[in-house]
Amino acid sequence: MTPHDPTALQTSLVATVRRMRGVLVGGTIVLAVIELVATALVPSRPWTAVAVAILTSAILAVASWWIVQRALRGIDILVLWVGGGYIVKLVLVAGAVLGARAVGFDEVWTGAWLIAEIILCAVTEVVMLARTRLTSVDPRVQDSPGK
Repeated sequence: MTPHDPTALQTSLVATVRRMRGVLVGGTIVLAVIELVATALVPSRPWTAVAVAILTSAILAVASWWIVQRALRGIDILVLWVGGGYIVKLVLVAGAVLGARAVGFDEVWTGAWLIAEIILCAVTEVVMLARTRLTSVDPRVQDSPGK
């Protein structure tokens, strides 16, 4: 497998998406623990609101990973998946915050944890994809062996 081989690019991207999944899972668990501790310190917040916020954060992390995985399957569909992914994430966040308000939960807490999850997802995507080893130069095509 040479550095200019398309399968090398695919292998590199698959490994990046696999690492990204692990970072997102770990980061979401850390955020959930922080939220549980913060809720224990603020007894006026209902535990069901915490469960909804944690569940929505987990769904947001899974959606982020799944969208990046699908987007990297082909350069021709990359823009569609990334654009559609932002719309899906926006609808998910709006639904969670408006749903929390409708049920009577404090939407500020839910929104704050979702913003933290969005930041985690965005930073993870940028850092993981920036660290992926990609070839930036195509090999020179030779017309004949003598050139």
